[in-house]
Amino acid sequence: MITWILGIILIIWVIIKRYGKEGKIKGEPLGMPRGTIRALNTF
Repeated sequence: MITWILGIILIIWVIIKRYGKEGKIKGEPLGMPRGTIRALNTF
C-alpha cells in the first residue's frame, strides 16, 4: 500500500514539474515528452 502512495506522489510531482514554464516541451500534448500520455493510459 505504501508503494502505491509513494508512486502516486512521484507521478504528481513529475506532472507538477512538467507544468512549470521551464519544464514544458513545445509541440507535445500537455508539454510532456513524447509517449508519456500513451504510457499513462496504458496503466
